[in-house]
Amino acid sequence: MPTWLTTIFSVVIVLAIFLYFGLSIYQKIKQ
Repeated sequence: MPTWLTTIFSVVIVLAIFLYFGLSIYQKIKQ
């Protein structure tokens, strides 16, 4: 597995985690 592919993969995972937390916080505020 090339290095750039691993880097992109980690960035995508981090972004997904941030999006997940952001959405749950947003829904709590919205209620």
